[in-house]
Amino acid sequence: MQAVVGVVRTHSDALRIVEALRRIDVPDQHISVLSPSTPESALQAVPKTDAEQPGIGGTIGGVVGGAAGTAGGLTVAALALPGVGPIIVAGAIALGLLGVVAGSTVGNRLDETLSKGLPTDELYVYRDALRRGRSVVVVTVEDDEQAARVRPLLADLGAESVDAAREEWWIGLRDAEEAAYVRQGGDFRKDESVFRMGFDAAVRFPRHAPPFDDARPTLRELHGASVDERAFRSGYERGRAWRSSDDA
Repeated sequence: MQAVVGVVRTHSDALRIVEALRRIDVPDQHISVLSPSTPESALQAVPKTDAEQPGIGGTIGGVVGGAAGTAGGLTVAALALPGVGPIIVAGAIALGLLGVVAGSTVGNRLDETLSKGLPTDELYVYRDALRRGRSVVVVTVEDDEQAARVRPLLADLGAESVDAAREEWWIGLRDAEEAAYVRQGGDFRKDESVFRMGFDAAVRFPRHAPPFDDARPTLRELHGASVDERAFRSGYERGRAWRSSDDA
């Protein structure tokens, strides 16, 4: 199984994609929609907990529960995303969240459900899209053949890929990161690709990125000799700081 993800401008755009997926026989249990426009009636049905939870559960937030009604016929749950606010989760991921009310179960079920429904090292991209008012459609496909049917359908209906959303996320950060690197005496135009590699490496950790020296063995396996470059370490430290502030 693999996830095909598209980012669209509105919740209505997402629901149009849901209907198109149904027409090519993608079952509802393989479709999820995340949207920042949570109806007031849904929010009133959501139990709350202030407990800090482990793993992705802590990253996503502490408001979880079943919401009355559906979105385009999909079952709905609601949660609060730090830095984004209340969002709707509809479809397969919502089914995994229903019945969660409080305590450690919240974090555990979020970890389990999201790890099955979303590529968790891309969570920062989805969060940024939701923060900008976009909706995210996630389709779980069984093989490359089905993925090859779903990807063009999403594109034809106006969804941008995760890669495109990631580029938009970086554009929003780039000027500030360039200024910080230049203040350190670096040449950002020359070093941007390695700097960004380090930044991305930090934000892809499921939770807070560990200190650079602790993470070095893992980073070396993924990025080779680039880990030894000053630009990589500088990018990693900046990404680590950004991730901490984004999770706050």
